[in-house]
Amino acid sequence: MNLHSPCIEFEGSKCPDGYGRVVGGEGAHRVAWVKANGPIPEGMQVLHGCDNPPCWNVEHLFLGTHQDNMRDRNRKGRQGKPTGSINGRALLDEIRVREIKDYLIQDRYSLAELADMYGVCKSTIVHIKMNRIWRHV
Repeated sequence: MNLHSPCIEFEGSKCPDGYGRVVGGEGAHRVAWVKANGPIPEGMQVLHGCDNPPCWNVEHLFLGTHQDNMRDRNRKGRQGKPTGSINGRALLDEIRVREIKDYLIQDRYSLAELADMYGVCKSTIVHIKMNRIWRHV
């Protein structure tokens, strides 16, 4: 990881949380990682050393587990945000998340289709599916 190089901000579509989003809902930083380094191993995430969501400079990216990501978040002082619809940045509410969870159980739509239907990133749908977010619903 080389944080001395400048951030390269994705200029295409972005998720409301600022992450670059390519066609199909995949994160631009993940696509950049795969192109530069090959597949992302199972259970690993692509993390930002620069803490700049739209950045897709592969020199700023590194692999880590979900736990590594949470430790990084805590170290940078970004923990403790309200969850669910009381979070001022929430794009969904409990009713819409319940609908998404029902669709996931039915396997009626792809992750990308659900992301487009609800105006969120594909990664949001994945995190709902894996019970990483909206656990209380």
